[in-house]
Amino acid sequence: MKCKILLFNIFLFLGIAESFAQYTYPIYGGVMRSVGYADSNSSNIISIISVTSQKIRLTNYNDYDTSISITANKGFDAFIPKKYFCMGVSSNTVVAKRTIFIEAGKPLTVSFLDIFQPSGSSKQITGKAGSYQSIEKSNCGSAYVLYHPKTCHYSYTPSSTSKKYRDFAYCFTVVAFDDQTEVQFDLNFDTELGRKFTKKLNRGETFQISIKYPRNPFANNETDFKLHVVNGGKITSVNCHKKLAVYSNNYGLGFTKSQTWLQIDKGLYPYDGFEVEQLQPIKSWGYEFVVASEGKSYLGNTYHLFSFKDNTIWINGKMTIIDKDTVIADTVFYKPLLIQSLKPIAITQYVSGTKNAIIFGAPDDKVYANVLDFASIPPTNVLTKEIAIPIPTPVGTSQMNRVVVFSPGNNKIEVNGKSYTLTKKLGNIFWGSIQNTQQDVVRIKSSSGFNGYFIHTGSSDTFKGDYTVTYLAGVMTLYSGWDSLQSRIRVN
Repeated sequence: MKCKILLFNIFLFLGIAESFAQYTYPIYGGVMRSVGYADSNSSNIISIISVTSQKIRLTNYNDYDTSISITANKGFDAFIPKKYFCMGVSSNTVVAKRTIFIEAGKPLTVSFLDIFQPSGSSKQITGKAGSYQSIEKSNCGSAYVLYHPKTCHYSYTPSSTSKKYRDFAYCFTVVAFDDQTEVQFDLNFDTELGRKFTKKLNRGETFQISIKYPRNPFANNETDFKLHVVNGGKITSVNCHKKLAVYSNNYGLGFTKSQTWLQIDKGLYPYDGFEVEQLQPIKSWGYEFVVASEGKSYLGNTYHLFSFKDNTIWINGKMTIIDKDTVIADTVFYKPLLIQSLKPIAITQYVSGTKNAIIFGAPDDKVYANVLDFASIPPTNVLTKEIAIPIPTPVGTSQMNRVVVFSPGNNKIEVNGKSYTLTKKLGNIFWGSIQNTQQDVVRIKSSSGFNGYFIHTGSSDTFKGDYTVTYLAGVMTLYSGWDSLQSRIRVN
């Protein structure tokens, strides 16, 4: 049973001196602060678990500050109003303290669910959603490439002549941990400040950049709805010791290989979903990856490969030479891929299910049918032997979830105390998926190490004919603490 609490009030923090905080987990609230959206009730869920009992601090270093005592190995949900850690899409020249930082004396695992609440009521939480796992400060970096899956979006032109930006815009968000953090932007898309500029941020300050639309509002033709640039450019902290947290937060419509969202068959998809992720820094990119699709999805599950330098890669042994800033997108139907690279790359996996119609293989797979989100895929050297992931769900919600895991050289994995055998193999790497029925937390163990990704969704059988949004669903990396000092697997 999870401990759940509504955190609507601001408390004076007396529990931990700031100097005692050894671990800091940043959480930015995603895409929901659209133009004119200013109610004070709508909230997102931050889920926390710790192997030891301790007191932790949640603060945005401005107008939200509270202390919480958490119990060892017991999931805790904080239901926090969006206004404390979100920014509007029109705030593209504004710097504000709009990120929640969780400070703790001992390690945590922190996950987040971004929820759409159209009525502004904290009880209206059955709409589109997306999730990610927070990356602790020590594993963040000073240089990032702004990457995002090549998906169909409702994030381009403004929806009326009275608006300058789309309500759900194509956004990236940058957060500083330290005062006087000078950040250089070198972007591949137009913003209010141009493509190349510098911003100085202090501790806790948040800066969001949205695409500047070149056309008149809402012409409603295919030219207006081209797929956006998936490699958004690069941002760098001038002082490499002053780290950043960077987020990709967008509003998606489901993947298609066509060039416009107008060509997508919306009747097949949970086509309204939040695609939100805390990005891994360049220092944590890798040389070898396993991409495994474990679910029935009408159009498969799409992976995206990002390389900001000229590179040579091998996909299941087949060599491909790519140019700088190349993005490769392909679709996987139960086919595992071993991707190796001469230079560091990043890979995301995008999950877009379809309506659970019998012609698509339903009702065998109810998890994928409800999901539209993406997650960063960890390199095969980035492993952990044990992790407990708190599942971010509202009070009393019945939900389903699935662990998709790989383990080099070991086919045994334990999930919530039960042993499983991974029966699929690629080279010396075993992989597979485990359906989990526990509602509050998923606990995974291995004697030699594992990683992968985690899919969760509300337990609705499928979408009704008039219900086309994701239901409390998301995708996140299992273990996000990627250490750039680990030995890497190189291709010679």
